Amino acid sequence: MDNLPAFLDTRIAAIEPRSIDDPAAPYQPLIAIWLLEMALALEWYRRAQRDRAVDVFRNDFFRQCTGIPSSGEGGDDQDENVPEFLRKPRTRRVADATLARQLTQALAKARRQPLAPDLPLFRNVELLGGLLGLNDAEKAIVTYFVTLQAFPPFLEIVSAQDSKLNRASVIRLLSTLLGRPDAEIAAALHEEATLSTARILWLDWDHDCLDGQMNLISGLAAAMLAPSATAAELADRFLKRTAAPALDCAAFPHLARDIATVTGYLSGVLRDRTRGSNILFYGPPGTGKTELARHIADAIGKPMLVRRASDILSMCVGGSEKNIARMFADARRQDAVLVLDEADSFLADRRGAQHSWEVTQVNELLTQMEAFDGVFVCTTNLMAALDPASLRRFAFKVKFDYLNADQRWRMVVGELARLGGDVGQAGDRETPVRRLERLTPGDFAVVARQVELWGVAPSASELYEHLRKECEVKAGSVRSIGFAA
Repeated sequence: MDNLPAFLDTRIAAIEPRSIDDPAAPYQPLIAIWLLEMALALEWYRRAQRDRAVDVFRNDFFRQCTGIPSSGEGGDDQDENVPEFLRKPRTRRVADATLARQLTQALAKARRQPLAPDLPLFRNVELLGGLLGLNDAEKAIVTYFVTLQAFPPFLEIVSAQDSKLNRASVIRLLSTLLGRPDAEIAAALHEEATLSTARILWLDWDHDCLDGQMNLISGLAAAMLAPSATAAELADRFLKRTAAPALDCAAFPHLARDIATVTGYLSGVLRDRTRGSNILFYGPPGTGKTELARHIADAIGKPMLVRRASDILSMCVGGSEKNIARMFADARRQDAVLVLDEADSFLADRRGAQHSWEVTQVNELLTQMEAFDGVFVCTTNLMAALDPASLRRFAFKVKFDYLNADQRWRMVVGELARLGGDVGQAGDRETPVRRLERLTPGDFAVVARQVELWGVAPSASELYEHLRKECEVKAGSVRSIGFAA
């Protein structure tokens, strides 16, 4: 076990790799352990389960892989010719216990079987983990589901058992199989965790069986079994590059007049060195506040200096005020457009202050704003929380909002075309797209990153579904955590 990947707690021996013609043969000890642990955890050995589903003990691959005899070889409770009304429940329970004991003994034996530590799957999981920043639990989950999908006999056994599994039972099962704590498995399967957001591997909780829940990005299983020297070589096996995003201000013609007004005003401010000429961008996250500030800086030929709350807030008394002053000094020295993201962290209404430093922090920022002779842009998602006196310091207050119905549809059509989808088939999605009332350009950016990682051109329905899910999260709806299709 010492030579095996740290993320995989199989508790089995390790040997030097060897050449074997059967691609499943090197992984057989690992598959055997997982099959035996699933048979015990999900009680496949019980007669009621074997009557309801396909009897796993009569499956050739299961018997060959695990060394368990068929249920008719001394492990069954009654002859099949005995009428059902003559079969004794107590004898059946004894037979169940016998099979469970056989499984336990076979599991202990399987863990002593040798397994090569540097098989392609293990090395590729490490490469993928380095590429995506996966933790040990995530790497173990990838190993299990790739193995399940890559070897059809393994998948057929799991599918045939018809085990009903909800989120909690899947987490418990994977914790047992992979030797990772329940909490780590649950975090790795969260819909906002790396595997799901990158759309590498996810579960669909609309199904209640493991094979129905399981979804892997197309081509991943085959790629993970092929030797790869580098992460880039591995990624090229199941991902494809798409064109760079082409969105710019020309894609938002409704902003043209506002942009021209602001850039014209700021050009005059810079020419005359007018002090206290500040701009406030406010609105929901993802609506393009910081990106528009970047465009304005480019339009007036200035670099952009961005500061956030984490750059300025200090634990020391007076430290935040010093960082605010330093921020403006840096902008003067660099002759840059200064952008303060999350301005509500510094311009909160002083009437609700409970500590003196909350007041002095606002005072310092207001003083610096009035004295600054460059371009200062604040962005906030919380307009209502700002101090009333601070609002008078902004010459322009520009509201950003969710896309309207026409804008949503134009962006869907444009992004679908850029990502290689069939625009001609998009017509039946127009009505539901127009109903996505909380859609922002930022949502398109998130979905585009997912699609570009999959390397598969989305259909209009797929693009709509991913955008709808982004809107659901903002609306506060909660979905079950897991792997999705």
